[in-house]
Amino acid sequence: MKFKLFALLAAFSLSGFATARADDLAHRYNYFDFGWERTSFQGDPGDYFANGHGLATEVMVSPRDNLLFHAEYHLSRPEDATGEGIAVHDVRFGVGGYVPIGKSKRISFYGLVGPRYLKAETDDPEFDPADWGLFVEPGFRFNVTGNFELYAAYEFSAIYDTNFHAGKIGALLNISPTLGIEAFARLDEEWSHSYGAGVRVGW
Repeated sequence: MKFKLFALLAAFSLSGFATARADDLAHRYNYFDFGWERTSFQGDPGDYFANGHGLATEVMVSPRDNLLFHAEYHLSRPEDATGEGIAVHDVRFGVGGYVPIGKSKRISFYGLVGPRYLKAETDDPEFDPADWGLFVEPGFRFNVTGNFELYAAYEFSAIYDTNFHAGKIGALLNISPTLGIEAFARLDEEWSHSYGAGVRVGW
């Protein structure tokens, strides 16, 4: 399913039906993402949680050239080993920067660092794990056309006395100067595999 979403976005962009920002290859770093996400827990969390689904949101703000402020929130609602529904909250706050490459600026590299908070909210007072940690995320964005973007990132997190390593990929299709649709996936063998789709509002 997730691969079909990526293929659909690419085909729609290259077909020429989407014409927004056709002559603008520089990336926008002021946006709000909102979408749906399916999560399959891996490693130790996979022993406690079944597959879940929920919200994926992100805000990126660049108050001046090359400076970034970032906030991200994910809510997944799996079941625990007893079949009871729970809520897993994943929050990140980051600061960083970005560097466009070349005259066209169709490629840019960025980096973020900041705190990460994870909490599993259950009905069992003896099992309600929560912890603060640190995340670091370097990544890049590539505008295939003025409408269609591919992006990828590596994320390192130190939390729950464990080091987590995740890979992130995504595709974004701009259908107007301020609105886009995207598909994304995140793979972390120690925490979860997730994929989803959503909308991006830029300014």
